[in-house]
Amino acid sequence: WPEAKERIAQLPPHQRPQWERRLLEARLLKDYRALAQTTDPSALAAFLEAHARARRACIRPDIFHEVASRLAAAGLHQPAADLRRELLECPLPPDLRLGIVSELAAALADEEALVLVHREKPGLLRDAPRLSGNIDDLELQILKRRLAALPPDSELKARAAEEVLKAAPDDRDALTALAWYRFRRGEFEEAERLFAILSQQDPADRDAALGLGYARLNSGRIDSALDPLDRGRIAEDAETRKLRELVYRQQAARAFAAEDWDGAAAYLEKLLSLNPEDLDAQELLAWTRLRQDRRAEARILMEEGFAERPSPSLAAGLLGLYTADGDEDRAYRLADRLADDEDPALRAPAGSFFFERGAPVTAAQLDRDPQRCYFNADSPRAEAFLYHRSKQGDGPFGDIEETALPLTFVYPTELGRQWSATVTPKHLSGSNG
Repeated sequence: WPEAKERIAQLPPHQRPQWERRLLEARLLKDYRALAQTTDPSALAAFLEAHARARRACIRPDIFHEVASRLAAAGLHQPAADLRRELLECPLPPDLRLGIVSELAAALADEEALVLVHREKPGLLRDAPRLSGNIDDLELQILKRRLAALPPDSELKARAAEEVLKAAPDDRDALTALAWYRFRRGEFEEAERLFAILSQQDPADRDAALGLGYARLNSGRIDSALDPLDRGRIAEDAETRKLRELVYRQQAARAFAAEDWDGAAAYLEKLLSLNPEDLDAQELLAWTRLRQDRRAEARILMEEGFAERPSPSLAAGLLGLYTADGDEDRAYRLADRLADDEDPALRAPAGSFFFERGAPVTAAQLDRDPQRCYFNADSPRAEAFLYHRSKQGDGPFGDIEETALPLTFVYPTELGRQWSATVTPKHLSGSNG
């Protein structure tokens, strides 16, 4: 090598740079072959130091790109990235430039990688239009990497998903992220549109089917909410049953409010087939049977529901049914059981029952609703009224007149009982007596 340098110095000046480059390249190739496939950091560092001039002169950048890959394999990611940045300052063949950009982008943070790709993209497209697909794929890969790293339900993730969709309108990851983001923000129509695309792409995708069902349920399209599940491509599990229960419950409530008793009963029966222990569905079905004039079934359902979970509505319903059926004994037993309950809400239905049977004080003690006509009937009270009467006849006591002012004080005590005392001042007068 020293002798070669001396010979180059003897050449005409215009030829020397060319032969100096060839000499640098020859030494670079010789040492590179001696380097073999080593990833020893010290050997790689020594190689780079020995050939710093060749590197700065952009001689054989492909070799230095390979050295950068070995540095990265040895865990020296920052030196590898710095070397690749330096190589990008050289005039490079498009394929090599794209390879260096790809490797460098993989090592950089997402935002920095995107800046790099956006900076290099115009030149690559100008020099090698055939690489446009590769460049777009690289950009999409970085966008998707950023999308996956962002926290769920964040606006940043939604914006990242929108950027991915600009490059790849059918990308499932971006569609999924954006669909759930719209759903959680209450933008149900837009969420439904996105979930519909996902479900059409893959009818067997359970999450997309559930998302579409929930979006339709919340946007008011209840009757089509279960269509994605009913195509027969989704296996039944706890999540799909939960959606079915919500849909059947809303359909039943809507039919009940519209006084479509048969429709309400049909949806409630479906709901109970999924969950026979659903006490709310049992109670609503009981009231539906009553509206259908299927009183015996309504009574059985109310009794079973009340035994499982006593409620004021079922108590009132049973008292009404027993009374209508003429079963006064059972009605009184239930009313007495309610009157002894510790829950004020359960005692209240017995109030109306006793009031209708002439016991307003008991009714007021059981039902404290200020809107009731018997409200405060159990308060201590005083009553007074004035009357006058007279009679005429023969004899010493034939003509008598009486004026009286009865004064009564009433004090209710325990349930159904009260003390009362009456004093009646009277004035009597007669013609002879």
